[in-house]
Amino acid sequence: EKESVTSPGDHSVTSHMTGHVMPGGSSDDGGGGPLLNGKCRVTFLPLNSVAEMGKKMAKYRNAFHVAYFSNSMVHHLKEEMASSFARDCTLILETAKFMLDLKKEDKEEYVRKVTAMAHAIGFKTPSHSTSGNDSPVHLIFSR
Repeated sequence: EKESVTSPGDHSVTSHMTGHVMPGGSSDDGGGGPLLNGKCRVTFLPLNSVAEMGKKMAKYRNAFHVAYFSNSMVHHLKEEMASSFARDCTLILETAKFMLDLKKEDKEEYVRKVTAMAHAIGFKTPSHSTSGNDSPVHLIFSR
């Protein structure tokens, strides 16, 4: 029985999904989106994918070279996810830029909190980082 975690392409919920990119066009389950430039595959994962990965963590060990967490999914960025990130994985965190009901100070606090969550599981802020309160936060995983 082959299980697929690829989204059926429902673009109306794309902003609520996490995605991963696997270099070389490889995918551990053979699924995923089309190859981009023959080098990588982008797969959007459904909302329940984090819970499913927890059940099959060995399958996803070192699988993610680039990971994006929207602000509605960042609460899943926990220690049990750390083994799924490859060495030097780039993590992109959405900021609170489009949370219109938040004040500037609240948006800044949000960025500090999600960055601290990422630091707690092994991500580092690169020295050349240009992330701000409105642009996505970029971090690098180090073991």
